[in-house]
Amino acid sequence: MKVKVLTALFFVLLINACAFVTQPVKNSAGELYFNGVPLTPGAAAWSKDSARLAVIKNRSLIVVDIESGTAEEIKGVVPIFLDWSPGDGLLAVSKKGDGNILIRIDILTGRQETITVKHPPASVRWFIPPDEMLVLSFDRSNREIGTFVTYRLSKITGGNEKEFFKGEVYYNTLRRDIDITSGWNHPGIRPVEETALTPKFHKPPLLAPYTYFRTVDPVTSLETDILKFESRRFSVPSSWSPDGSRLAVSNDDGLLTIINVNNQEDRKTVNHDIQGIAPAWNPMGSQIYLGGWLINSDGHALTQLLPDAFNSIGIWSPDGKSLAIITDENVLYLKKIISSSISADRPMDSSVLKVREKLRILKELYRDGLISLDEFYEKKLKIFNLPGRSSQ
Repeated sequence: MKVKVLTALFFVLLINACAFVTQPVKNSAGELYFNGVPLTPGAAAWSKDSARLAVIKNRSLIVVDIESGTAEEIKGVVPIFLDWSPGDGLLAVSKKGDGNILIRIDILTGRQETITVKHPPASVRWFIPPDEMLVLSFDRSNREIGTFVTYRLSKITGGNEKEFFKGEVYYNTLRRDIDITSGWNHPGIRPVEETALTPKFHKPPLLAPYTYFRTVDPVTSLETDILKFESRRFSVPSSWSPDGSRLAVSNDDGLLTIINVNNQEDRKTVNHDIQGIAPAWNPMGSQIYLGGWLINSDGHALTQLLPDAFNSIGIWSPDGKSLAIITDENVLYLKKIISSSISADRPMDSSVLKVREKLRILKELYRDGLISLDEFYEKKLKIFNLPGRSSQ
């Protein structure tokens, strides 16, 4: 009964708000498109039941009910990044004055709570229910020899903030409009491992520039080497496979590369007829969105969803059945997908979830000083059933 009452309340709010909000266009196939959505990671976020989509539209926060296609504006927010919590709470980084603030919004009641953070946030990700989240912030300094950016990652638990990563990246440019966050924001949290990616750009003298991918664990603060990826781009978006064992990255020509992070030599560049800058892996299947196309994780092209969409960004629903695509024209398209898996891909089934739970317990044992670092890595390898290797 409570669920029915809450659902009814949500639709009442929608009806009251629809007169003031431009509604998305819905075609006969039930697919929507919406104008005014910025081409950035975090410009759209799915509710955990995949029924609603929060969207940044013309500096406003809009919530779209996918089934009905109706939209509601949430007042009092100037959003720049969105992420949906497991329930009806929406996390938003919002503009306020000359800086940013972090807000938690109850979609049903409209209640907003400001979460205090030490440094102005750039993005936020939900971490572990019911009250843990990860916040990215950065300081930027333009000097005569280039641009220096200090990145910080913090874990907030019950309103208490703890910084678990700080790192500086040098970019050999004085341009103030360069993209320095999409590589950090686009992939989200690594499935199962529950770590954050920290891609660091390098430009050695006389050598080709590259990005070195590492992960850092919010619980233990331990860092792990992932891979080295040659690229001239200052910020390289990527996407995790459903079980977090592989990373999808596009090279400077926009070609998709799939890399086994447990064996860096196991990497392949696939389907040379398709290019894009921001791969997005279906969290429940084998499809990877790139540049307007769906590609299977074995490299087989499935179908073209949008033409001329090299720079587009795809954002999958948690159930893997819907895909929101933001294009250069600041238009969001919503496509319905039939998800499927092929060999080597492992969705988050019960066996994978058990591995995640065992790893959470292991992290707590190390954090509390009950096991040594060597014991931690030894037991972790056994949990994942991996051969012995260095994790540093």
